[in-house]
Order: sequence, then C-alpha cells, then structure tokens
Amino acid sequence: MATTIFTPEQHQVFNELDRFGLLLGQKRLEGERNSDYKQRLLDVLVNRASSTYRGLINGITRELGLKIEEIFIIRPVLDNTGNTLSANPAVVFQETKCKVYTDYTLGDDGLYTSLDRFAFGDNYTIHGLMNSIEDTGYFTCEFVLQDRRFDRSMTIFNQSTINTVLSEEIDTGGSRVKLKNDKLISNSVIFRSPNLNERVESQELLVRSGQYYIDMANGIIYSTSSPAPGSVVRYQYRNDIYRVLASPIIIHNLQSIDFRSKMFDQLTLNGETTDGAPSPLGIELINELLSVYPTGYGS
Repeated sequence: MATTIFTPEQHQVFNELDRFGLLLGQKRLEGERNSDYKQRLLDVLVNRASSTYRGLINGITRELGLKIEEIFIIRPVLDNTGNTLSANPAVVFQETKCKVYTDYTLGDDGLYTSLDRFAFGDNYTIHGLMNSIEDTGYFTCEFVLQDRRFDRSMTIFNQSTINTVLSEEIDTGGSRVKLKNDKLISNSVIFRSPNLNERVESQELLVRSGQYYIDMANGIIYSTSSPAPGSVVRYQYRNDIYRVLASPIIIHNLQSIDFRSKMFDQLTLNGETTDGAPSPLGIELINELLSVYPTGYGS
C-alpha cells in the first residue's frame, strides 16, 4: 500500500494590514508577523523614504525589515557651575568621520579632533568610538543598546548634536517670547520680521521700536513691542542629551571627497591632492558595480 507524505507549507492569510500595505506600497515580508508588519506600516508615515541621504536610509532599512534604533546617548561634561567646559561643544557624524568640537561656531578652528570611523582600528566599532569620544574629556557616553556595542560605527549615519530649525513662527502675544528650544548657537539666528530689525547685546539696551535681544542660553526673545504677525526665525541649537541613531545599513556617496579618499590612492600634484589609482577597497567596489556586465576592473 502506497504511503503519501504531505509537507505543510506556511501560507500568509491576506488581512486588513495587507490591504493597508498595498495602499502604502509596503508589502509584507515572507513570514512577517502582524505585529512587526504593523510597525513597519506605521514607520512609513514617520520616517519618510526619498532619494535624499536620510530618505534612502529610511527606505532601505524598512524594506529589509530592519530598524533604525537609538544606540547610545551623548552628554557634554559640565563644570562646577553647571556650564559646559567649552562654549559650544558638539559631536558631528559626517561621512566617514566623527568630529568633536570644543566650539562649533568657530568651524575648523573649534575642531578638537576628527575620528576616522571607516578604517579598522580604535574607532571601528561603536564601543570603541564611544571610548574615543569620552577620551576627549568634553563628553560622556551611555549605552542604550548593549547588544549593538560591537557593530561597525559606520552604521551611525550622518547626524549632529547641533540641530537646525529651518523656520519657527514667533508668538505675537507679547514682548517676551519663548522659543521651542534653548541653548541657541549665537551666529545661527536669523530673523524675518516686519518689526524686529535691530539686535542689541543686552536687555537693558532695548530703548526703541524694532530692537530685540536674544537670551541664547534659555531661548528667549525680548523686544520693545510684540513681534508682528508672520515673524519667523531660523536657528541652530545644542542638544545636550543627544540620542545617537544607527541603521544596520551603510550608505556612501561616491561623489564625496571624503569617501573618494578611501576609494582611491591620494596623489599630490602642484600642491593639490587628487585621486590616483583605485585602492584595494576601490577595486572591490568598482568590480561590484560592474558585476552586471561580463567584465571587471583590471581584467
């Protein structure tokens, strides 16, 4: 007597979540549970995908069923009076570097150190990079996810402890206005207002119409009269409890001078640095890009 053996196969039953997924262009991953799928669908509306750097991070991470997560927290070291050790300390993750500033407003003159996250070494892992940031003496770091400590530090995408507000409407209800944020960066504040046109250096100097004073530490605007309707301000502010975000994916810009220095040997000609022959990494990446054709670099 013949024996028939049946092998069960998993089959996903179409439900309302899949219907929403069709509307949002987000299909369910194979074997994905309803709870996980629901979170990915909600993420579509929060972390928008686009052709920008952050948009690509958001889209690719979500499409692969991965997550953008808070990895660790950065805080500036304070002195006995509760002030930071330097004027405008900042940590900036930019391309292959982690830049630590003692005074962000001074640009390169305020740069304390630039840590290479790309090359294998002390800063290659998240844990190692945290130690290097703390070694500067200007910041402390605290883990949020211990199990990500040995991930590559390049999974931390471009971000900064200095945040930018492109346009904030100013309250017109009085001559004292509190902005949404404090710890403003002094040279970043730009007003667009019909009746705020002259900035003074202290509150005591407010004597005539159109003058205003900004309390940078507390994010407060003082003026001789209420700001006119339509008044807006653009500014940067220091985030002293900064939660560093990371994605398991790593994206590089092939047009970036910083990244090209990793892809190509650097030559100095007439005092200027230029790209030379591809480095071993560059050859590997070029061959990967050319892999859709029956050829390869150097063959």
